Amino acid sequence: MNPCSRSFPLLMISLAALSLSASAQPAAPAPAPAAAADSNVAPAVTPADFTASNLGMGPTIAADATVTKVQGGFRFTEGNATDAKTGDVYFVDQDNNRIHKWSAADNKVSLFLEPTNYSNGMYFDAKGNLIACADEKNELWSIAPDGTHTVLISSAGYEGKPLDGPNDVWVRPDGGLYITDPIYRRSWWDPAVARPSQAIRSVYYLGPDRKELKRVAADFQMPNGIIGTPDGKTLYVADMNARKTYGFDIQPDGSLTNRRLVANYGSDGMTLDNQGNLYFTTGLGGGGFGGGRGGRGGAGGPGGGGAPGGFPGGQPPAGFGQGGFGPGGQPPGGAAPGAGGAAPAAPRGGGPGAGAPGGAAVAAAPGAVPPGAGGAPGAGGPPAGFAGGRGGRGPATPGSQGVAIVDTKTGKLVGFIAVPEQPANLAFGGKNHDILVMSARTSLYTIPTKVKGANPAK
Repeated sequence: MNPCSRSFPLLMISLAALSLSASAQPAAPAPAPAAAADSNVAPAVTPADFTASNLGMGPTIAADATVTKVQGGFRFTEGNATDAKTGDVYFVDQDNNRIHKWSAADNKVSLFLEPTNYSNGMYFDAKGNLIACADEKNELWSIAPDGTHTVLISSAGYEGKPLDGPNDVWVRPDGGLYITDPIYRRSWWDPAVARPSQAIRSVYYLGPDRKELKRVAADFQMPNGIIGTPDGKTLYVADMNARKTYGFDIQPDGSLTNRRLVANYGSDGMTLDNQGNLYFTTGLGGGGFGGGRGGRGGAGGPGGGGAPGGFPGGQPPAGFGQGGFGPGGQPPGGAAPGAGGAAPAAPRGGGPGAGAPGGAAVAAAPGAVPPGAGGAPGAGGPPAGFAGGRGGRGPATPGSQGVAIVDTKTGKLVGFIAVPEQPANLAFGGKNHDILVMSARTSLYTIPTKVKGANPAK
């Protein structure tokens, strides 16, 4: 779910600039180092499975169904969670520190809670409480229907150290909680707190008694989206930057066994339908959209470095640094090779972050920054209190962003839903839980389906 990513106009590059056509395949990204346990799994879906012949929406969605924009004007939508009793879907506008509700009864959006501790990923428990990854202090909250909250995981985190950014959460039937903990630097974090706090990127488990937080899975680059089956037996975890999603068997004590590769896609958010299909917020490049954000600039000092990501495949193309972009969130049309991150001009740019080593320049859109040495990291940041924007994204082709549908029983890609903006999270809502509600950057979208969400029973 979030990157952790964000709110900005989509950057589109022409098919010619990318040297792609309907008959040509996007180049498969270099594989990330795989865990040894990957060797025992069935063939996983790969980016090459996306072809011109299978971009239809698949058997779960009618051929004449259309994606509808419900409302726009948000800064960054995320965290979709369905109230099983009503079919309403709650989602965050994270950068504005708000939680909104989409009403299944009238298809309208209303404000549920503000402020929210910059909540991100969310999920309802069986008692009707909204469990939220409260990002400002790296806490986990249980939010009651009246908006009051209880802190389930405090800033003491794991073994006395704060978590690095609880990002997404799933509640198993008995009330146990699974949380992903990547690190995507936020402009609202206290700069005096050293990060990362945890040595490794992990999945954590908090039992129904809420007494002990356990680390139950590691060996991830950036764990992000998470969802489990309604019988409480299987957990799916997306590793955004590795462009992989894994399945695990859930044990009664919360531990996870039988790690297996499900798909060669990372994903910001995921959901399941009642036919065993997994829905990824992803793109044709094979990865989720993982944008890092720039940090706050000090008085004339550098802006904070954004985490890697923010591009199709969850990785920036060569020539981009790791720094976040400015309030508009829009990077320049192209990037030059060099040692520093791309340096957009004011007023779009936040302070340049700590740039990753550069590589070959990527294809530039109109108005691109010409090839050069790259933006220098460090000195010359904006005034104190200026929040860096979310990381930009790399090349995209029209229709390349959306939702991939994978049959978890066969590992086959069965459809792809193109969405005008790249979705970050999604959930099945509606009276019959048959409307896919997608939060996508600045807007909320819906599409009717022929299936139902694998939500808890009413």
